Formats: sequence, C-alpha cells, structure tokens
Amino acid sequence: MATLNSIIQYRTLNHVYLFKAQTESTLVLKIYDLSQACISKTTFSFSELGLSKTSFTLADLSTLIETLHQKKLIPFQGSPKTPTLEEGLQNIEQIIAQVKPKVVFESKELEKFCCPITFEVFKDPVVDNHGHTFERSAIEAQRKLKNECPINRAPIETLTPNRAIQQVIEETQKQDPIPTFVLFKKKNPQLAESSLKMAQAFMEAEEYEDALSAYLQAFQYTKESTDYAQLPALFERMGQKDKAWLAYLYLIQYQLQDIKVGEALQTLEQCRKSYPEFIQIIPLLVKLYRFTQAPAKALACALESGEALDQEHPREALVLYRELIAEDPCQWKAYPVLARLLQNPRQRVSHR
Repeated sequence: MATLNSIIQYRTLNHVYLFKAQTESTLVLKIYDLSQACISKTTFSFSELGLSKTSFTLADLSTLIETLHQKKLIPFQGSPKTPTLEEGLQNIEQIIAQVKPKVVFESKELEKFCCPITFEVFKDPVVDNHGHTFERSAIEAQRKLKNECPINRAPIETLTPNRAIQQVIEETQKQDPIPTFVLFKKKNPQLAESSLKMAQAFMEAEEYEDALSAYLQAFQYTKESTDYAQLPALFERMGQKDKAWLAYLYLIQYQLQDIKVGEALQTLEQCRKSYPEFIQIIPLLVKLYRFTQAPAKALACALESGEALDQEHPREALVLYRELIAEDPCQWKAYPVLARLLQNPRQRVSHR
C-alpha cells in the first residue's frame, strides 16, 4: 500500500514505471527507458483515476497503467504496430541490394575480370609495367616472396591502378545480372503472352539460353508478377543457384508490389525450404506473418532460425524478438534468445 513519499516500481520489457504518492491527494509517475533516462513525468490526482490512496497497492499497478493509457494520460508503450506493406517492400529492396552485387558476372565473362593469382573478380586491380593486371593485395604478397611478374617472370618495377578495368567492373555491377522488369517499355499483353509461351516451350525442350532470351523479350511488355514466376525455376534448371535465388527475391518484390501478400509468403516459405542458408529473408518472413495476423507462425519461424539469425544479423534479430515479445508477452521461448542479445544496458539502447 502506498504511503506518503513512498515509491512503488513496476517494470515491463521496455520501461520502468516509478509511482510516488506525493501528497494526500496526488500521485507522481516517472517513466524510464532501459538506459535509465527519464522519458516522462506526470502528476495525477487519485480522484481522477478513480482510486483512493489507501487502496493503491502493487497489485493495482498493471490495471492503473492500462487506465492511464486508455485515458491517454501517458504515452502508449504497448505492442508494436502491425508491419506495413511499405516496410515489407523496403526489406526486400535492401536484401536485393545486398545480394545483387554478388551475382553480376556470367561464368563466360569471369576470365577477363579475374586476377590470375586469386582467380576471383578484381576488387582493387593494378597493372604492372609489363601490362599484366593483378589484385593489388595478391601481387604485393607475391612481390614479398619474389619480385617478378607471375606471367612472364620479369622484374616488376611499377604497379599502377587499372582504372579501366575498375570502371568496367563497377558499371557491370550496377546492371541487373538477370532479366527484371526494368526492361519494361509498354504494356502489350499479346506480345508478352507470345514471348512467355515461347519461353515455356524452350524450357520444356531444355533450350535454356533461348528461354532466357524469350523472357528478356517478354518483360518489355509485362510487369505482372505472375509472368515472372517461372524465371527462378529456369535458373535452377540451368544450375545457376545464385541467380535463381536473386530471381526469387525479385519475384517476392513484384508480388508485394502487386499487393499479393499471400503469394509473397508462399514464395518466401519455398525459399526458406529450398535455400535454408539464406537466412536474411527470415525477418521479412516474420514481418509478413505478423502482417497477415499469424503471430504463432512468426514466433516459430524466428525461433527455428534463431541461432543463425542471431550470429549473422544480430540487430535485425534484436528488433524481431523485441517486437514478438511485446506483441505477445507470454511467448516464453523468445525470452532466452532476447536475453542473449541484450548483454548490457548500453547495447540495449544502441540497438533500439
């Protein structure tokens, strides 16, 4: 029971509420965030809250806070808002931006853009005085062992940045490595349908390069997500896993743009099953489960992928688990995961 100047504390996942019976008729409430910073201070009278001072006990606090929220006397700190379609689109765009640079080059193009020492695409190409181009770190390590060109075995006198190769690589990385709706010129259902039927026929005949060319033609005249649905399967048949993965991401983006959230969810679920190593889609999948009012699926998905998600995408994981618990505080399995991520108050604040 509250007495004059006594302080009663009530904690939630995100905030600390300190109640103080200041006078015989007034109550002061201070709200602190997890960094122990005071974010709100309000004075109330017992009468306006329908309370008597003698009946104000710790057991009343959760009801009292709910009353304060309902009366809009303190800021609402409850469950997070339901994710929006726009947030889902932002998520998939970010994932595409991360994945696309890694899926730029065709195998037949790799040779002219690869270092002859590392056999990887140049990141910092330099050319020696003999006209041979290498990755800077690789050739510098080679020179420490023996200062000669690996191609002609002649001494290396100079290394100069190969800006021409660098520029070609940068321009290539800006391009879409697979057909997308950026090719669209104008809507023409007849031409689109003709090219799509041709693409399907080529796929059935296992003429995959011709099928790809037909899709390039079709996407000049259609932007319907349903017309993009077979492209990932084409790359899977071609054995190009990275391009198939990127095509799935674009398909999800186009399905969300067409407001076909159910179809986007199905595609995400298929990706999760077929490509379990690509865990960056988990926060988006959880978000769409919450968008479609399926919190149990959201929690199950998050927990099943928890360890890998925590290690590779800790910030996204932290936001994800906080929202799940705030939405349903009785999801006890999520608390140990969140506790592991929240190692100290400073980290908690920096990740908020």
